[in-house]
Amino acid sequence: MTEAELVNIVEMVSSSNPFYIQAKFWISTILSVAGVIFSIMAYREARAAKKAAFEAEKTVKIQTITIELTEIAQRLDKLDFELSSSESRDLLNEISRRLRRLIAPFQDNKDLVNSC
Repeated sequence: MTEAELVNIVEMVSSSNPFYIQAKFWISTILSVAGVIFSIMAYREARAAKKAAFEAEKTVKIQTITIELTEIAQRLDKLDFELSSSESRDLLNEISRRLRRLIAPFQDNKDLVNSC
């Protein structure tokens, strides 16, 4: 490179506007900030949706348990007192198995551990 070329480059750089005066800089900055804002809003919505899904899951579990316990109670209400020992053993095993299956999801729940 010759000295004349260097002088020419320096003149071009010094005569041009700074980057922050150009419109394309501000357009890209505004779009970037808008993207960050939308990302934050999406994160908050996703967190709220996760919480709502957890609450819905809890409600469905409780409804399922209520239905199952109602079925067990109805079966016990219709119990014939003249059962043979094998029938009573089978009924006891079935009810115990169903109760264990219903209670199992809540065995790690800290609120229910010492309630009995």
